[in-house]
Amino acid sequence: MKSINASSKKEKSKDDEQNDIIQPQDYAAIYARKSITTDNHSISSQIAKGKETLYDKGLVLYNVYSDSESASKFPYNKRKGFCALLSDMEKGKFKTLIVLKRDRLSRRFNEHLQIKQKFRKHGVKIIYSAPGEYSPEKPDSYTDFIENVLMGISEFEAEVVKNRTTTGKAVQREKGIYSTNGNIPFGFTKNTAPYVYSEKYNLVPHKNESIIAKKIFAEYVSINCSIEQLTNYAHEINDCNRTLNRNKIEYMLTNPTYASIQRLNDGSFLFYKNNESKYLIDHNKIKYLTDVKTFLNKDLWIQAALKYLNSKRCYKKRISNYLFKNLLTCNICKHNVTLSGPYYQCGKNKCFRVRKDILIDMLLNKILDDILDENTAKTLIDSKIEDLKKENTNLNKQLKDKQNQKNKLLLYFVKNNTNADISNKLNNLIKKEEELTEKISSYEDKILVLENIFDEINTIKLLGYRNEIIQYLKNVDNVDKAQKALQRLIEKVYICGTTKKCEIQTIDYGSEKNSGSLS
Repeated sequence: MKSINASSKKEKSKDDEQNDIIQPQDYAAIYARKSITTDNHSISSQIAKGKETLYDKGLVLYNVYSDSESASKFPYNKRKGFCALLSDMEKGKFKTLIVLKRDRLSRRFNEHLQIKQKFRKHGVKIIYSAPGEYSPEKPDSYTDFIENVLMGISEFEAEVVKNRTTTGKAVQREKGIYSTNGNIPFGFTKNTAPYVYSEKYNLVPHKNESIIAKKIFAEYVSINCSIEQLTNYAHEINDCNRTLNRNKIEYMLTNPTYASIQRLNDGSFLFYKNNESKYLIDHNKIKYLTDVKTFLNKDLWIQAALKYLNSKRCYKKRISNYLFKNLLTCNICKHNVTLSGPYYQCGKNKCFRVRKDILIDMLLNKILDDILDENTAKTLIDSKIEDLKKENTNLNKQLKDKQNQKNKLLLYFVKNNTNADISNKLNNLIKKEEELTEKISSYEDKILVLENIFDEINTIKLLGYRNEIIQYLKNVDNVDKAQKALQRLIEKVYICGTTKKCEIQTIDYGSEKNSGSLS
């Protein structure tokens, strides 16, 4: 990249000055994508790696684009960040794209070809920042062939792994083998003493837990008790290290592993409803596990499972999504505030609870006050960006200090040729340096999100006037779309209150989540 020498600036001709202006060839964009459920590479680490490559190549950062969707489920033209990247590319804003690996762009061979053609059409070069990732120096038939082979192998490998996993599970099911997936039901343990139980068993009764679990089942079927009462009983008799809460108790009652029966792909397949809408077990669906030594009588488990399924508790429709889910925090005990029936309440210490309709109206009106007035929204966002930039400046100073300490330590070691043990000090400095770098990258991500938050605000404004927006967001048919809109705008809402009243303490705008389009 060319720079202007201040001392000779006046002596330059117009042509020379024109050449000193940064051209699109000097600019590079960075793209990062993280699949929410399966990916190990964080967006911030991808961006940090991209910036390293950018500085090594002597390029200037034009912009960072990111997505948090699976490339297998969302094609490139349905990802918001990538669409913004394509739009700027078509306007000629940059001529280099830096991305960690090929699969960040797409996991589909045909899509990758389309993306390459678009980039080539606009003269944009792709650089991969991951070590060992093949980056072609120039577009020709040879490099195209190599890239096509790599993408073909990648797509084929993903399909093979998927098929192998599916086939492996099917084979295990056919053999009646229990798959633990890392979670062993309460009352069981791994068979580490084959001299006590046959080697064919994978799971066997836990010495203490199995006695407690058996008592819980017997208690439930012998008396007319609610799940809450059963949970209290479990707490009284449980003297083991593993805790038992309401969710675990309900899971136990419907888990066929306790009867040494396979859990089907959908547990409800074991049961069916008769003409009176009463649950019964389908004995033709029962397939026993060959590697689970149970401690519970099959009839006892069936009796408990049917009692639970046919209780009034199970006829209530469970709420899978609701407004402000995972966005509310109790400012007193710092635990999540969740929806329970018609009330939002502190999930841990029950610091307060408030009616659902009251809290939603309070929050939606407060949020609309903030975002519908452009001056208020700009003040809020600019203030937060300024705070983050100040914090980043402080972190960069700390990072520079740690780097200087590391360099001095290395220089001392070289000059004195000493055998003194400096490895611990050096490792601590390197670890701290990595932590600071990661934190700086995360702050830069957050600043980027805040700078683009007006796009999300404009999307909500398109819904209409204040009352129309509130009615749309509160409509039960729109809960998923409304919740996605709130997740894009808000990081956390801190609520302070008592069991009789509550108030909004602060709303932390500028979420790092990217949940897709509202429309």
